[in-house]
Amino acid sequence: MRSERIEPIVTKSGDITGVWKGVTLHSRIDPRREAERAVQEGIPQDFDGIVVLGFGLGYHVEVILSRFPRSKVWIVEPDLSLFEAASELRDCSKVLMNPNVRLFLGSDQRIVDQLVQSVEDFRFTLYRYRPSVEFYSEFYKNLERRLHQVRSRRQVNLNTLARFGKLWVRNLSRNLNLLSRYGGIETLNGRFHSFPALVIAAGPSLDDILPHLIRLREKFLLIAVDTSYMSCVRFHVEPDFVVVMDPQYWNTRHLDRAVQKSARLVSEPSTHPTIFRRFPGKTFLAGSLFPLGHYLQERIGKRATLGAGGSVATSAWDFARFLGCNPIVMAGLDLSFPNKRTHCKGSFFEERIFSLRTRLEPEETHFFRYLQEASPLFRPSNNGQAVLTDQRMLVYHDWFEIQGKLHRDTRTLTLSRNGLKIEGVDWVPLEEVLEYPSCRNTVDAILQSIDQEHPVLPDPWRIEEGKHELLRGLATLEELAQEGIRRAELLKTRLSQHLSIDLDQLNEIDENILSHQYRNIAGFLLARTLMSLEQTNPATVEQTLENSLRIYRDLLDSIRFHKEILDTHDPFWKTSQDFALKTDDSNGGSFTTL
Repeated sequence: MRSERIEPIVTKSGDITGVWKGVTLHSRIDPRREAERAVQEGIPQDFDGIVVLGFGLGYHVEVILSRFPRSKVWIVEPDLSLFEAASELRDCSKVLMNPNVRLFLGSDQRIVDQLVQSVEDFRFTLYRYRPSVEFYSEFYKNLERRLHQVRSRRQVNLNTLARFGKLWVRNLSRNLNLLSRYGGIETLNGRFHSFPALVIAAGPSLDDILPHLIRLREKFLLIAVDTSYMSCVRFHVEPDFVVVMDPQYWNTRHLDRAVQKSARLVSEPSTHPTIFRRFPGKTFLAGSLFPLGHYLQERIGKRATLGAGGSVATSAWDFARFLGCNPIVMAGLDLSFPNKRTHCKGSFFEERIFSLRTRLEPEETHFFRYLQEASPLFRPSNNGQAVLTDQRMLVYHDWFEIQGKLHRDTRTLTLSRNGLKIEGVDWVPLEEVLEYPSCRNTVDAILQSIDQEHPVLPDPWRIEEGKHELLRGLATLEELAQEGIRRAELLKTRLSQHLSIDLDQLNEIDENILSHQYRNIAGFLLARTLMSLEQTNPATVEQTLENSLRIYRDLLDSIRFHKEILDTHDPFWKTSQDFALKTDDSNGGSFTTL
């Protein structure tokens, strides 16, 4: 006999509802109709994904799957006994066997972690099943807070994409030769298992760490971000790895006057090409984070990617985790403006501000503008007081919190006493880490082994063939976008003449675009369009047509931009001699093309 069960009730419509812990799960009159009304009110427009808070007897889930057949649906039900009782009362197999459905059962924190990781790449909305939300208000309150963090980060990512999307595509096209020249980071996976790593960011607190960097080098694998590299060199320490991820030219200026001695560059193929000229030594490429890069890498074999939380420090942390390092100690990760400072002394950013100052606009004016441009606010710091931060930094803060929960076995510490407090990242005094045992000899032996390894690299023709195949595919997608524009303009003309129209004429075009092999590559540059459309819910047929037209036109612009960029940059191989064995002493000796 079950300790808890649903008391079944046959409704007037003939469907089954029930009472659970004194609460009626669905309407006693017509559960399906009730669900249809609730879903229509709760989800007024289509989304890539829908997170359903609570399963009940599943009526609302069935309606969601019917109304939004292309959407991903994640169902979160913390009460396993309720779900089991519901499954006995109603046949839910159609819902559970739907390929678009993922079910998360239980209230364990790891369930929440898995859900958060699943929805990160989707434009999603929430549907709250009221009885379940009332039963488990604290659980769902915590879940919604986590999902809000994901949404905020996605919004920042869209803003970043709208700003830098074309630059990423242009850089990647210019860097195509690197895909067959440098090895991937996958060969480094776990190579420093259980070794401590010091990840060096460029926040103001780094000034307190730099005088001790020579001693810290004996006890840690050193991973610097681009903004901190020259500060390390200034204190006579060459990091073991330097991580660079930014696509902008100005970011390369952090490495002005840099002379690479032994540091190994870790980058992504959409980084500004100048970086690879400034750092001609041992280089490892992480997998591309963007659709064009994904496609081209599939031609040569999958490469491991690094997490991207909007800051190079997030990628550097994830690289340390990828190496197997534990613990990971963060230096200069303030995510705030202690004493209203933005960067450590001597950084390119700070020096540039000093170079821009004038009598009418001293450096204080430039610092003030920087502090004000991203909605500054005060939040708790590691010292128990409040510190000035901003919305931009909070996105990075949330990323570290989420990663800490996803990778609980990796311990993360921070040396920033006055920095922003991050749940799961404990402050540790510098004196304590200076007492760590020395591991430099072993670290150097592993690094020497890595430096002597010759990567097995792909034939560059694979990339060239992939490029031409992509150009042919984009041409067919271009025709679809043009046909969509033609049909939408025709429907708009008929509507202005008060003639009847059938929007189903656009469905065929939409289906063909959505099923096209290269839709994600072309759609990569539609971030600004998506942000605009997400803020509007078309109330009339005319607005719906306008939205369709805008999507088709912006898609057409993106396709033509990709075609132009891919046609502009010639491959670095010109003759058959380029297929011979190559020798590149600066990259660890000779390497072989497959």
